[in-house]
Amino acid sequence: MNVPVTPERYQGRTGVVVTASHRLDQTFLYFVSGVKVSFDNQSPATVPWGEATFFDKTEGRHAYRIWYDYLGGGTGSVVGCVRIPKDGIVLIQYKTPYTALQGGEVEITSADGHSLDVGC
Repeated sequence: MNVPVTPERYQGRTGVVVTASHRLDQTFLYFVSGVKVSFDNQSPATVPWGEATFFDKTEGRHAYRIWYDYLGGGTGSVVGCVRIPKDGIVLIQYKTPYTALQGGEVEITSADGHSLDVGC
């Protein structure tokens, strides 16, 4: 599930990079507009499949929800919380569930690939 993120690209910024991928047998999802991401109960933004999207966020804790619209919306929903370090970048990699009735999976790391404490 590793999508390369170049830390230099976001140098001097603080926030979250979200990437989204689907399973090989779910290629049809590529034609769905992508995943929706909402931080701190704000309006959702769309992240295209396979692309890294940066969200400016302040240092501290931020709640997130990630899902995609399929079969009426809200499919593969994942809810969690990330702690963003001072002058840091957090990478959230979302992967679709095996079936539309399950929640998706996330892997949360620092921009250099180290796992992070996600407890909030």
